[in-house]
Amino acid sequence: MIFKETDAVPYSLSPVSTAPDVWVFAPHPDDEVFGCGGALALHVQRGARVHVVLMTAGEQQSGESTGVRLAESEAAAGVLGYATVLCWHLPDRGVAFSEQLVERVMACLADTPTAVVYAPSLWEAHPDHRGCALTVAEAVRRSGGVRELWFYEVSAPLRANALVDVSGVWALKERAMTCFASQEAVLPYSDYIGALNRYRALTVLPQGHVEAFERYPADGLAALAIDAPAQAMRRHGVPAVPADLPLVSVIVRTMGRTSLVRAVASVLAQTYSYIEVVVVNASGHVELPADVTAIDAVRVVSAGVQLGRSDAANAGLHAARGAWLMFLDDDDWLYPDHIAKLVRAQWKKDGVVGYYSDVECLDANGDKTGTVFAQPYSPDELVYGNFLPIHSVLFDRRVVDGGAQFDPAFDLYEDWDFWLQVERMGRFERVPGI
Repeated sequence: MIFKETDAVPYSLSPVSTAPDVWVFAPHPDDEVFGCGGALALHVQRGARVHVVLMTAGEQQSGESTGVRLAESEAAAGVLGYATVLCWHLPDRGVAFSEQLVERVMACLADTPTAVVYAPSLWEAHPDHRGCALTVAEAVRRSGGVRELWFYEVSAPLRANALVDVSGVWALKERAMTCFASQEAVLPYSDYIGALNRYRALTVLPQGHVEAFERYPADGLAALAIDAPAQAMRRHGVPAVPADLPLVSVIVRTMGRTSLVRAVASVLAQTYSYIEVVVVNASGHVELPADVTAIDAVRVVSAGVQLGRSDAANAGLHAARGAWLMFLDDDDWLYPDHIAKLVRAQWKKDGVVGYYSDVECLDANGDKTGTVFAQPYSPDELVYGNFLPIHSVLFDRRVVDGGAQFDPAFDLYEDWDFWLQVERMGRFERVPGI
């Protein structure tokens, strides 16, 4: 196969979408204008309804009150010709990919099945930009319909597959960018964006300005290309596409012991945030502590009867919604980086069905006993003994879909039997670290 220039960057212009509704999701006030202000002006000229959602008020960088940058965005909206600017007031530098935020974006899109949606690209440097990009990509994928997602660039180049000529509205974009005086006082952002938009005309226009986008239909988001830039991001511990941040279900079987509160607290303290906790009330009748049941991320499963260890585990597997699963006994707990390091390990997409960490044993006072499980993986060694404490393992839910389950005939070593079933479907991999 011969690689051509057109495989790397377009050599022809693309029109903006003719969709009647345009949604723009920006992590901070000004990103919507710097990234796609020219395209928005073109949408307005076509008569589209433009809806802008600012996830934060961006108060951290300028040190100003939240109203300063919001007023600047509203002024820029007046220049470009749209009126709707909504701010969700999430914490600046706190826009994180989560189920709650995905559903909030989906609620915005629900009444506009034919729409073009703009979001910062997945290659942006700022964590709020990446969090916004991952969230909107997942929301558009799930929402489907006649929707397109157009990633825009602000602080990092993207892999352009659409170039839009904004020369005819460039004066409007320039005026809109000057509205952000608080940001211009920090750095000459409008000058940088002007240079970027001029550079993007390289392959399509001898003069003028162009905005570059990475465009996907809703049904094409499940297969976002994973290429060298994505791998480079992963090497630095940065998620590149929504699939890099799967929902993880942590299943906790309990008879209502007081240690349950601490176990659940250790899950909620994880540095990886896309988590649900499925608490299986195996006692059937014991009322669980309000410290557990009142938490939004916790779902309680109860059959109303006492369950054995295997039946309780299967109830948790049935209720879990995550793409990756793990168990936590109610008298154990996790260090805050446990799930994050296991999730990062599965970015390799190399067919491993279960990742496990090392485990150390503590006594009732929390003091180390000196016992550590840190065994390298060797195929079939599980036949000789179980070296996988149950809460050390993150496993692919596809093994459950493939038939792996806990055997009710076991009320001891039931996890050992389960891991043997899992190993028949693929291999495990050790991720060093307690």
